[in-house]
Amino acid sequence: MATGCAARVLTLLIVTAVAVTAAPPNAQALQEATSQSRSARVVREARQAAAKPRRVEQRQHTASARRSTRSLVLALANGQGRALAEHARETEQPDTPETFAEATLTPVTGGQIEAGSVGVSAEFSGYKISDELQLTLSEATPDAAVSAEAQLDGIAFSDAISIDAQASDGNEVTAFPAEVVTEKDPHGVEKAASVTPGITLGFAVDEDEVTAAGIELTSLKLYTRESSAEDWVELPSYYDEATGKVRAESDHLSEFIVIGIKYVPPPGPRIVLDPDDDYGWAETPGPASELTYNVALANLVKSKLEASCLAPVVVTRQADVRFVSG
Repeated sequence: MATGCAARVLTLLIVTAVAVTAAPPNAQALQEATSQSRSARVVREARQAAAKPRRVEQRQHTASARRSTRSLVLALANGQGRALAEHARETEQPDTPETFAEATLTPVTGGQIEAGSVGVSAEFSGYKISDELQLTLSEATPDAAVSAEAQLDGIAFSDAISIDAQASDGNEVTAFPAEVVTEKDPHGVEKAASVTPGITLGFAVDEDEVTAAGIELTSLKLYTRESSAEDWVELPSYYDEATGKVRAESDHLSEFIVIGIKYVPPPGPRIVLDPDDDYGWAETPGPASELTYNVALANLVKSKLEASCLAPVVVTRQADVRFVSG
């Protein structure tokens, strides 16, 4: 019995040895070369994919794909799934935001930071800046675009961007006030003679993409928020046809994004109240009647018109915004 078992083992070893000996002497080398070739091809293809412009990759995430996640955002905002969201925040390891550009801002003379890869620029007047600042233009928090679209019921037509400024002592600087020169008219009323914005922003947009989405170019506005816990707020902004950019003015640094909202003609008149003597204005695809009031009176009139006439009313400048450039 043992002898038969040993014979079968010996026969198996002989067959295996013959099979190995019968194989071509370079088969193993050929197999290794083929494996290396495949690995090299995979690496090459990965590098080619990584070399594609980041903006092209981001544009593959269309507005419809973003809207599919709005229900989750709204559910969290309404208090549903808070435990899950809290757990995700505690366990998630956030990636380091990608930096698109860096620059130095000098006192008085100011400076500029620009990132061609995302079509964003920011000019600083340097007013009331006493220290040299290091500027960084990078991607905003991952939820920024989805959050803006969900809150504003619009479509994002730019990357969500964060701009930061840091002093030499390491402290972050966020306030960049406008330089305002005022004068009094013959009645003693103070008005702005000239305004130099603290920050002038420019965000490039794709006109074809905007048109294909059924959005009016004049509806494009720049929005900002201080943190992910706060709402998006519209900045004084407009679409510049000559440059293909949405231009805006700001007195602070934070997160920024361009949002377009589909225009729905109102059933009644659309009224614009301009409380700052033509130093602020509103643009709308439809006709508008513009009347001038001071800030306090404008807000009172706005409430009355909305309640009694069901008319949408836009106030070009709220009480907390003193001046914008004309």
